[in-house]
Amino acid sequence: MPTPGWRGLCKATRRFCAETSATLEQGLGKALPNKWQTM
Repeated sequence: MPTPGWRGLCKATRRFCAETSATLEQGLGKALPNKWQTM
């Protein structure tokens, strides 16, 4: 069964993933603006 610590880890990981994906999206958008917008 998940523990409170595991929940905290999931939250932290989700936040980290969200921030990372947002950064990657910005980077890809600058590198391939046309291709990224059509996806």
